[in-house]
Amino acid sequence: MNILNRKFTFLSIMAAILCLSCGKAFAADFLTLEDLAAKLEKRLSKTVIVDIQHQKKEVRVNLDLVLSHYGNLLTELYLHDFTAIIADDYIKIVGKKHARSSAIPVVTEGKKFYSHQFVSDVIQLNKACAPKVLPIIRPLVPQHSHLGAYEPSNSVFITDTYANTLRIRQLLSKIDNNIPDDLACSAKRER
Repeated sequence: MNILNRKFTFLSIMAAILCLSCGKAFAADFLTLEDLAAKLEKRLSKTVIVDIQHQKKEVRVNLDLVLSHYGNLLTELYLHDFTAIIADDYIKIVGKKHARSSAIPVVTEGKKFYSHQFVSDVIQLNKACAPKVLPIIRPLVPQHSHLGAYEPSNSVFITDTYANTLRIRQLLSKIDNNIPDDLACSAKRER
């Protein structure tokens, strides 16, 4: 069983437990993305667009769960290699590989995001040199995401899910805080 199926199975089991604990029966529905979009439009009163090449793609979702919370929709879509992006007056369902080039939100302090929502973030490093930490961090970011360094500001730029962005931020903070002052990137530049 591949990792995607294991994740889906785990989430399906967890959803079933949640549904059973609240007295509802668990059912996974097979829908095309086009049909899912139509149901979302009806529920959200907002236009939902699916790329024409993916409209007939079939996904297995717990419809009650997906329609009950936007975060659940993002998680279910993520498991099928898709995501949803909210624009001004519509929601766009795209493949994960297209998320990084879409108009996704930038992480700002105090604003909340869903775990599987795609975001962009700039992480400022104080001691560690951004270009030097990239080889350590890059394997932790999937191919459909983006990771880069901007040397003049000693920053790391990331586009990924909010959950993974937070994880990368925490790891970079640990690396950054464990560098002795005399080995800091700023000290090396001054020499």
